[in-house]
Amino acid sequence: YAFDYLHEMFESNGLTAFVTPTTPLSAPPLSKQAEVIGENNNPLVVRLMMYIFLANFAGMPGMTVPVGFDESNFNLPVGLHLLGNHWQEAKLLRLSNALENKLKENAKPNDWVDVARVE
Repeated sequence: YAFDYLHEMFESNGLTAFVTPTTPLSAPPLSKQAEVIGENNNPLVVRLMMYIFLANFAGMPGMTVPVGFDESNFNLPVGLHLLGNHWQEAKLLRLSNALENKLKENAKPNDWVDVARVE
């Protein structure tokens, strides 16, 4: 049912992608205890995955594009999630490439170094 509903939404509205934040919040700090023994916080995982689970659930392609950094949380990256229609991976890749090229200056921290181009 979910697949058919989403497919109809794409087709009837001429959509290329549904666009959402990748996560609803920046990554929370890791506790000292979690650094030692690990952590399993299912409610947090469910909350962090709320926008991206649909791609897996419906078997549709999804992709995240870096769009900037959260200055209030140690400059952790912020992403934009794109959900594409079934068998439309090429459109999704073109869209994400265009967005990443347009926003690439926003997606680099101030101390970013391109190690492939360092001489």
